[in-house]
Formats: sequence, C-alpha cells, structure tokens
Amino acid sequence: MSAAGAAASVGRGRVYLQGLACGAVAALATPTALLGSALLLPALLAWFAEGATGRPLARAMLLFGAAGALPSLAALWGGAGDLRAALDAALDLHNLALAWAAQAAGWLLAEGLPVAGRLAVSAGVARRSRQLRAERARLSEEWSL
Repeated sequence: MSAAGAAASVGRGRVYLQGLACGAVAALATPTALLGSALLLPALLAWFAEGATGRPLARAMLLFGAAGALPSLAALWGGAGDLRAALDAALDLHNLALAWAAQAAGWLLAEGLPVAGRLAVSAGVARRSRQLRAERARLSEEWSL
C-alpha cells in the first residue's frame, strides 16, 4: 500500500470514528445533542460548507459558539436535563441570540483579522519606505551625490 493510500485509509477511519462518536452522543445524550446542534447550527453549516484546509473559519465559529452555548448547556445539565428542557432552551431567543452572535463574532474575527494584519504590515512597510527615502535624500545631499 502506498503512502497516499495509507493516509487516505487513516482519514476514512478518523471520519468513521467521529461519526460513531457523534451517533453515540446523539443516542445517549439526546437533550444535549439537540440543544448543542440548535445553538451551534451556523458553525456546523460552516463546517460542512467550508473547503479550506483545516477549516479555520468554522473552527473559529465553533470555538466562539461553544463559549456562547455553554451557559445554556450548563443550565440544562444542572436542571432537569430532559428533552422538554432542551427544547425550551433551544427555542429561547435569548439563548439562540447569544450563541449565534458569538459565532458571528468568531466569523468576523476569522475574516477580518487577516485583512487587518495585511493592512498593518502594509502601513509599516510604507512608513519604513518613507523613512529610508528621506534618509537617502539627506545622505545624498550631505555627500553631494
């Protein structure tokens, strides 16, 4: 078996195990799976839609969304923990707004920080270029070049 075939086999095995774990969570912790999937819906959609290597946009959205969903999940785990409580929490607009706004912030940072970084680097390069031109002009005049 070639190295590429072995890597593809490992990748398929990892996807299989992830699917198995997801199925186990959905079967054994249905209220948690229901509430988590409702609160993290935008990030999950981004996960499946994003084609970039490593899925940086979806990962940022999942991280921020998990932070936004954690209070609702903690309330579910600390309370009744049944399907009715999960549905009530999933349909509460405050919970949805908090989790989805957190995911929107993750999306905004993942999209905006690279642009802001490029702008900052470009501004620094332009500033340094102006400084070097001024220094060259000063030295050229000083040495009569």
